[in-house]
Amino acid sequence: MRWLMVVCLVVTASAALAAGDIPATVVLVSPRAVDGDTLRTRWMRWRLWGIAAPERGEPGGREATEALRALVSGRTLFCTVRGRPSHGRPVVRCRIGTPDGPDVGRLLVELGVVRDCARHSGGAYAPFEAPAARRLPPPPYCRSSGQ
Repeated sequence: MRWLMVVCLVVTASAALAAGDIPATVVLVSPRAVDGDTLRTRWMRWRLWGIAAPERGEPGGREATEALRALVSGRTLFCTVRGRPSHGRPVVRCRIGTPDGPDVGRLLVELGVVRDCARHSGGAYAPFEAPAARRLPPPPYCRSSGQ
């Protein structure tokens, strides 16, 4: 019976988060990197806010995934839900270890494995882009209407 209550609670919370109905801070314990901008916990996938990573199979995709994996493996992340869901994934801005810890997106940008997605971040990470990141073409969804 307890198991059923836990499942119902998780399903309800997951649906509300996916619909963007709950402005919240969530704690992700030992998430896994799916690709360079997606995390997975036991019940959900989470899209990192404000960055554009190469897809798996694209040049740089493996490096972005490995960098995210190295940053989050075995760690606790404190994530603020931001914006509307992307492909059913809540969009989150995450910090490592504490609510004021290092910003995962910024670290990935500084490492040069992802780009700032100015259309969604408002350019928050642009000042931190490593030269290596500038070789990655921004995907169409990150370009503002004036580009």
